[in-house]
Amino acid sequence: MSKPCITDQSLLDMIDNFDRPGGAYADGPYADADTYADGFTNKPGKRLPKAGAVAQAGVARAGAQWRIFQAEAKGPNASAGAEAKGLEAGAMARAEIGSAAASAGPVGVKVGLGVDTGVKISPTKAEVKFLGYHLAFNFSKRPLQPAKKAGSLPLSLDHHLFCPISKMSSSGPGRARAEQSIFEVETKGPSASASAEANGLEVGAMARAEVGSASASVGPVGVKVGLGVDTGVKVGPSNVEAKFLGTGVTVGRTVGISLFGNELSFNLW
Repeated sequence: MSKPCITDQSLLDMIDNFDRPGGAYADGPYADADTYADGFTNKPGKRLPKAGAVAQAGVARAGAQWRIFQAEAKGPNASAGAEAKGLEAGAMARAEIGSAAASAGPVGVKVGLGVDTGVKISPTKAEVKFLGYHLAFNFSKRPLQPAKKAGSLPLSLDHHLFCPISKMSSSGPGRARAEQSIFEVETKGPSASASAEANGLEVGAMARAEVGSASASVGPVGVKVGLGVDTGVKVGPSNVEAKFLGTGVTVGRTVGISLFGNELSFNLW
């Protein structure tokens, strides 16, 4: 059974799901990567033409759906994907510590702690999200109007979320990972490690500990949300990494910044 992304639904989405049968699910650790292409089939969720790819992983979730009504609660999770639906297209990387969401047709609400980074565009509007900050432009109005800023790591009401529907499967306890094309996602439970090394190419020492985390990447852009206290320094031919209690920077082939275990990174080549 497909697990829905919970969001407010457009008129076309409601036409797509008006006769969706009822169902409920509860999963432990799960991870999956999938591609899909649907459209013009007289079945719930397959009437609208859409295609995409998605990778999703998480620790636990539960939800229910019936016709245009749906609700879901999630523990730490991450997802990354791209979708083209009708005249809309977009890509999004999402990492959450936890969330709860519900929708009834065009009315949807979500509350959670996480970060989204990506873009969605159509002939009438464009939406950009960066580390949970949301900016939207409506091309049918003058002047262009930005949406409210959700904030980084917010406890917020979230609308117009991008998240394609795809099948799910379980993975090992405490950790889940999935990959699909340029999309990679991973969730972790509590973990700790320490290392020290010196060789011809790399030298450094690092102690890592985190309560939990969820990370997602789309190509060269990666985001991570969690609570960690990594401390140490590593110097290599392609990167220099320095962190203290989860806060620090990485410079080189990968450029990144970390704050108490939350990270944003870019792979330059």
